Amino acid sequence: MGRRGPAPLPMATKAARGTLQRCRVNVEEPQLSAPTSLDPPRDLKSDGRAYWLAHVQELVAKGVLRDVDLMMFESCCRAWSMKRQLERQLAKLGISAAIATGINGALLKWTDKHKQLAAEVGLSPSSRSKVRAVERKAPGTVEKFLRRVK
Repeated sequence: MGRRGPAPLPMATKAARGTLQRCRVNVEEPQLSAPTSLDPPRDLKSDGRAYWLAHVQELVAKGVLRDVDLMMFESCCRAWSMKRQLERQLAKLGISAAIATGINGALLKWTDKHKQLAAEVGLSPSSRSKVRAVERKAPGTVEKFLRRVK
């Protein structure tokens, strides 16, 4: 049987929210590196490419996107691109024809998919509101000593 309940949050997110408890700290949590290249994938076109270029720089600068998160962000960009294509088709056909051809249902599914992926990478207002940006400073000698003593 699979794991129950919501997925566990990363330690940095818990620290930013102020909900981190020393007894539940995962000291073995991997610290992932920032991306080395911010160029969009070559096959990402039009709306998806514009979405990438509009958001990737700031997300990396704020520490939201790490190297391994770029695939999820790419999926988010592709979902946005598909959503925009379907919106243009709906505008051309009209709502009645869009419902009859299934475009409206597809648009609703891609809108939902984009919403889920955007929340994963911190692009939705509700996912952003749960994280407080705090400046992290390097621990001094006293802090290092206190971390070892539990």
